[in-house]
Amino acid sequence: MDRWQLYFTLVLYALPGLVLGFTFHELAHAVVAMRYGDATPRAQGRITLDPRRHIDPLGFGLLLTVGFGWAKPVQFNPYVVRSRVQQAVVAVAGPLTNLVLAIVFVIAMHLEIAADPNVPGDAIVDFQFGHGGAPVILYWFLVQGFFMNVVLFIFNMLPIPGIDGYMVFRGLLGGVIPDVFRWMDQNRQIVWFGAIALLFLLPQLSGGNANPLATVINHVQDFLYGNFVTRDFPLVGGFPSLFNALSS
Repeated sequence: MDRWQLYFTLVLYALPGLVLGFTFHELAHAVVAMRYGDATPRAQGRITLDPRRHIDPLGFGLLLTVGFGWAKPVQFNPYVVRSRVQQAVVAVAGPLTNLVLAIVFVIAMHLEIAADPNVPGDAIVDFQFGHGGAPVILYWFLVQGFFMNVVLFIFNMLPIPGIDGYMVFRGLLGGVIPDVFRWMDQNRQIVWFGAIALLFLLPQLSGGNANPLATVINHVQDFLYGNFVTRDFPLVGGFPSLFNALSS
């Protein structure tokens, strides 16, 4: 299978899990903001499982092609959700939902292997979209859904302005190191340039040898998969993922 065949196969298998991840991520933000009394998400039609209300076509397309994208951000009223802690809870709800979804995919894979222990081996041998029979096809959807939701969880927890993780860490540590967050707020372009250089340019310039984001993601995926699915078939190195294909 050449690189383009691999890419399109991964996209097809990753799409359902990615759509679920984006939809539940943004819905979680909206629901928590509503719990704090903010009617803004409901007024903007965000209390729904309709993916069209949450997915930004451009951001979604870029995520599938360059490995970086975004959904439609859920807005909240800072005069209603007032405290830093409340805003941090609204922010962390999205990434935590992706972690929960990743665990759901893990449980589903565990149950499928319990029913047929040969599925992971068959999936590695026959990696083509629609090949291998229903159990193998289902397993590939579960693996890629798991991959993508771990990626969404970790990326959205990065303490970079404009990303959920920044609001989470500012809510927890803003009173402890206010000068740090004040500087980051005032120098967002510098922070973003540094983040892009570290997370995206460094892996390309090093030929994939220095990839801090992928390293963290791979370790989390290996931990969850190895401890709760199976150790017989290593996840990283055995199963290709869309994120690793785009970041290599």
